[in-house]
Amino acid sequence: MHLDCKSIGQIIYQLLKKIINLPVDKKIYTGDKNDNWTMALEKCELNRTNNPSYIRGYFSCSKDGFHTQLLDNKTFERTPNPKGLTQNEIMRTAFSFRLKDGLFTLGEYKDNIATAKRIATYLNSFIKKFVESEELQTDITRISFIHCISEGFLDKINSFDRLNSASITMEVPQLIEENEDSFSTLNHETSGANIGTVTIVLKRKRGDSAGLNISKIKQWITKLTDLYNPIKGELKGCPHVGNTNKLTINGVNKCFKYSLKLGTDGDVLLSELYDKIEQINENCESIF
Repeated sequence: MHLDCKSIGQIIYQLLKKIINLPVDKKIYTGDKNDNWTMALEKCELNRTNNPSYIRGYFSCSKDGFHTQLLDNKTFERTPNPKGLTQNEIMRTAFSFRLKDGLFTLGEYKDNIATAKRIATYLNSFIKKFVESEELQTDITRISFIHCISEGFLDKINSFDRLNSASITMEVPQLIEENEDSFSTLNHETSGANIGTVTIVLKRKRGDSAGLNISKIKQWITKLTDLYNPIKGELKGCPHVGNTNKLTINGVNKCFKYSLKLGTDGDVLLSELYDKIEQINENCESIF
């Protein structure tokens, strides 16, 4: 069965509304012992005031384990944070899903809990539950959010007569060893690798007249950008006549930076965030 983006969007909207209507303790999802996070869908609505229409809402989330100590700036005395062992600050993450093409917009900030990957994990757990209980009729079994490479980039690889090098820089998750906990992480006592970004470079062998296999490089880039968040990339080689000898990946995981007003709770005002999300949905070209 073939579904267009609009039909998929309607199914996702049905899924979100079913989650919203669950009791609080039933719509909360948590990570595992090595990645302690808590997240719940708090609001979703179908915005039809402008064309194209889109779903918008927000997740409430918190990070377990960050019960940091307080430091007196004069005496340098350390005292326990008054939070209880099960308490954490609540953070809100706004999102939108454009119905015509599936454009997913996520409000991000430092140490964001509700990442695209976690949101997918969250939604997939409920798809499974609702389908098995026959509360949701759909052939969709899994949702994933991918970062799109700029239009036509992979096709432009064929403009090279010989490809000499290919590189891609990606954001990868922090690697924490099993026996480490949040407290040792905060105290900088980790022995494992704390990786933020990784750049992988492939180069042709010296004297190799054929260069890198172009079809395999296309597969390699596609696989990596499906798994991780690509930041930038570059191809270099000997081009066909009339083409450039360097090709740069643009438009992956497009970011918009704004300065927004805060509410009395120190969080960004949702009304401000929703206004920016509306602008993005109106002004961004269709993905397909």
